[in-house]
Amino acid sequence: MSTDSPKRLLRVLRGEPVDRAPVWLMRQAGR
Repeated sequence: MSTDSPKRLLRVLRGEPVDRAPVWLMRQAGR
């Protein structure tokens, strides 16, 4: 699992566009 900055994670959770989508996050939410 990559250790991205918390800010990037917050942006993803808020639905903001990021440079690359964290696949692991999608998998966590999918199960």
